[in-house]
Amino acid sequence: NSLDSLTKDDGAIHTDGGLGVTKAANIGTDLGVGGITTITDAATTTSTSVTTGSLINNGGLGSAGTAFIGGVLTVINTLDSFNKDDGAIHTDGGLGVTKAAFIGTTLGVGGITTSTGVTSGSLINNGGLGNAGNAHIGGTGTIGGVLTVTSTAAATVATVGTKVTPDAGSIFTNGGLGVKLNAFFGGALGVGGVTTISPTTTSTSITTGSLINNGGLGNGGDVFIGGN
Repeated sequence: NSLDSLTKDDGAIHTDGGLGVTKAANIGTDLGVGGITTITDAATTTSTSVTTGSLINNGGLGSAGTAFIGGVLTVINTLDSFNKDDGAIHTDGGLGVTKAAFIGTTLGVGGITTSTGVTSGSLINNGGLGNAGNAHIGGTGTIGGVLTVTSTAAATVATVGTKVTPDAGSIFTNGGLGVKLNAFFGGALGVGGVTTISPTTTSTSITTGSLINNGGLGNGGDVFIGGN
């Protein structure tokens, strides 16, 4: 009898009770299970490859519900990921990781959410950030705490014609620098353009005024003083 089985009530072999098989069973096409399937492998065979384990499947695995894995999940597929729709592991939903996650190469984030604080943006980090290489920020960078730069690279300048521009240093910016509070320099301060001091504090001694210099003053050009 070659009658196919589409439900538990039809097929070439049909039983109203259970089915016990002492040895191997081979199913030529689909296996449909209407209840819970328990694999009672007494040896609890560990899986070390696609051909070992208590349950071996030569095809794909589709699960309409939740799947829990009590051991290590190893994916041997080496397909690289170039966007959210490819890669060896692909999910249409989110990814929650309770413990550490290590990415062997590049981590790409497809979100474009603008960051307006420490709780917004395409990438949100509730802890610290350790970065062994360079960091490039295309937009605004805001730091709520102390920024410490451990590099000891000296600041140097390049002269092109009559124009002098900075070209190296521990902190290097192609734009301006705004500082609301005090700034202290342990070494020399080189200024390639015009320096304007905004406060109009009157000087009544060597320790008062808008600009206070505890050392000498060397000037290669003219000096004009509007007051005494």
